[in-house]
Amino acid sequence: MTEDWEFTTTASSPDYCFDDKSTENNKTQVCLNILPRKVSKKAIEAKEQKIAQLKKEITFLRTDNERLKAENQAIKQSIDTFRENLFKERERNKMKGNSNLSLYTMSLGLIIACTLHFNSASDSSSGTSRKLLFYEKATYNLPMYALIILVFALIWQTFLKVRKPIYKLP
Repeated sequence: MTEDWEFTTTASSPDYCFDDKSTENNKTQVCLNILPRKVSKKAIEAKEQKIAQLKKEITFLRTDNERLKAENQAIKQSIDTFRENLFKERERNKMKGNSNLSLYTMSLGLIIACTLHFNSASDSSSGTSRKLLFYEKATYNLPMYALIILVFALIWQTFLKVRKPIYKLP
């Protein structure tokens, strides 16, 4: 389509004319009369100052963006190293075995066993035998309570404790 139009102008006339060459019988000509616009020097200087200020802001924002990208990369790297260390620690714990009772679990079980033992010992020392519907209440000694509680704690830590997975960032 652009091959069909011819652009012509003359020095005497500032008009821009486009002639249609596609048809030989019908000549079409489109002319545009473009006159220069007068702009004051103050307006030009104000625009130049505004452009210079915008250039300064753009360079500042670019440097700030680069700084933030570097900080973001450092934070991502520290998060990744933390996650890797956590995975390594979990793997090391799996190899060692999670069925080992912790000191906290054993001491808590011993405290509960002592409490139950003293409670049942005080019931038996009162001199009355309490009958529960069809059988008498049994009184256990301290090692029996400790053994039962530690077995339950071991079962809890081995089979029932749910560990949530940690996902790695893409």
